[in-house]
Amino acid sequence: MAKIRYHVTEKSQLLAENGIYVFVIQGELNKSEAKKALEKEYGHKVEKIQMLKENKKTSRRGTFTRRPNRKKMIVSFVNKAKIEIN
Repeated sequence: MAKIRYHVTEKSQLLAENGIYVFVIQGELNKSEAKKALEKEYGHKVEKIQMLKENKKTSRRGTFTRRPNRKKMIVSFVNKAKIEIN
């Protein structure tokens, strides 16, 4: 099961004022599955989803550290519906 959470950055806050929201997915999830999950969670119809894939990052400071792969999705709801983010 993939986790979907709201991505909090300065840019995402500016987009949220216009009814566009940014979420981060950890795990494998495609657009149609994400659309169903968001409609069920927030109760509004999804108009458009754009997905971006971030590859894992590796850094070396004595030992190797790795961040996992993740996807970002930019979502707009029908009629620019406002949603409540917890």
